[in-house]
Amino acid sequence: MYNLIDKAEILVIDDFAGFRQTIKTMLLRLGAQQIDQASNGQDAIKKCLEKKYDIIFCDYNLGEGQDGQQILEELHHRNLLRPGSLFLMVTAESTRAQVMGAIEYRPDAYLTKPFTGEQLGQRLKRLATRNKIMQPIYDAQNSGQPDRVIELCDQVMAQVPKVKYSCLRIKAEQLEKLGKSAEAREMYEHISADQPVLWALIGIGRIDFQQGKVQQALQHFEEIRQNFSEQVSVLDWIARCQQTLGDLEQAEQTLLKAVEVSPKSVSRQASLGAVARQLQHTETAQKAFSKTIHEGHYSCKLQPEYYREYYDQTRQLAADASGRSLSRLVAETEAMAKRMERKFHNDPSALAANLGSAARLFSSLGKADKSQQLIKQLASAVQNPRCKLDAKDLQYLDETLKALPESSDSLRKTIEQIDQSLQQIRLEVEKQSEISPAEQAREFNRQGLQMARQKRPKEALSLFRQAIDCAIDKTNYCLNAAQIIIEHPALNCDSELLQQARHYLTELIQLEPQDVRQKRYHKLLSALDQRQQSHA
Repeated sequence: MYNLIDKAEILVIDDFAGFRQTIKTMLLRLGAQQIDQASNGQDAIKKCLEKKYDIIFCDYNLGEGQDGQQILEELHHRNLLRPGSLFLMVTAESTRAQVMGAIEYRPDAYLTKPFTGEQLGQRLKRLATRNKIMQPIYDAQNSGQPDRVIELCDQVMAQVPKVKYSCLRIKAEQLEKLGKSAEAREMYEHISADQPVLWALIGIGRIDFQQGKVQQALQHFEEIRQNFSEQVSVLDWIARCQQTLGDLEQAEQTLLKAVEVSPKSVSRQASLGAVARQLQHTETAQKAFSKTIHEGHYSCKLQPEYYREYYDQTRQLAADASGRSLSRLVAETEAMAKRMERKFHNDPSALAANLGSAARLFSSLGKADKSQQLIKQLASAVQNPRCKLDAKDLQYLDETLKALPESSDSLRKTIEQIDQSLQQIRLEVEKQSEISPAEQAREFNRQGLQMARQKRPKEALSLFRQAIDCAIDKTNYCLNAAQIIIEHPALNCDSELLQQARHYLTELIQLEPQDVRQKRYHKLLSALDQRQQSHA
């Protein structure tokens, strides 16, 4: 057992130093040698950006800040967990909402306190033994070799039948990624006929939906629901099909059931809010967007526009409210405004997009002083050089400002200042839209080269990626992106980035034999091979 984790990079996340030390002591006795610690989500994500961990222990409750589910959510969202990495959720309580929420992001284990070193060792032994069997497959995934992954899946499950379904799942997902949907669907059907596992059943419906067979997909997901009634992933797919087919009433009911089962999903709450808004079910929409913001305060999935949606729905709700209901809305709105200001105090773009709708809401609630205060904050935000608004934001702010009552000369002058700032931003947006994609790509590339010279590789890579997205002829930009990944130590330690570099070199570049860039291309490809071999 011990040699399975003695070389593993391990991270323990808990806000209580005593418990972190307890787990560390248990792991040391089991043979672990390389153990890092983090006391909160921010520290944990930072460590995961710097190092790829093999095993992560994370307490669900971490006090102020992200909880364990939100950390796992962000690790998946930012691709910071490699295939084969183990994530173990630790908790002192197992409420239904916690368990259902965490399961959505597929932790490898759920450990309930208290547990002994022996119990921890037994759990790790099972997980580490499975990983040792699957390691060749994980290595091929990390190296970006999908055909090799499929080949190894067949080999491994033939040799070790007990990991059959793990191999089949990876193989089917790889076929989907390669665009071989028919083969993947056939696999999912064979698996489901052998054993009706949920992921295979969902795979069938997902492929049908993606191929435009929405009614067929809906019928399939409804059939799955009969046996998996509490699985929110099935409910999500049903709602998505219903929305696509235009049946918003049924989609709303499905999403209401889904958020009842698992209320912590920011995206699901926001989907419910959007559907209810379309149906003009103001109370449901307002509650959903309020819950979206409440659950999403520390989530990577929280979008600035969710605040705007909340303010707009609350304003409509307040128009018919009185007495205690109105007082409750006022108190809730004041708390929400404070939360927004804390959340986006360093993001003038997000603030500007929301301050106008907040000011309009407070004005409708009879809170003129608060409304004027927010308008002044809006003026400051749009004058900030870092404020970047798109055409949709600009149109929304125009409409919002027109709806505000100009109750004083001072307020009128402030709104005029905002209008002038918005006009300047609008000119910049229009100027950008006039630039051809090729010119945009050259500008991104120029800025990327500048970042590279300043030894800021992550910013350089981001700019090269934007150049690739804009350009028709992507060759130079792909070479630059691959080179910054391969040659810079801050990037070439990441196997997923090396996989991206291979994608840039082998899938996005087509060089003629006489092309003068052939030498550079082959030099980079050779260096990439060496880097990936060192990771294997």
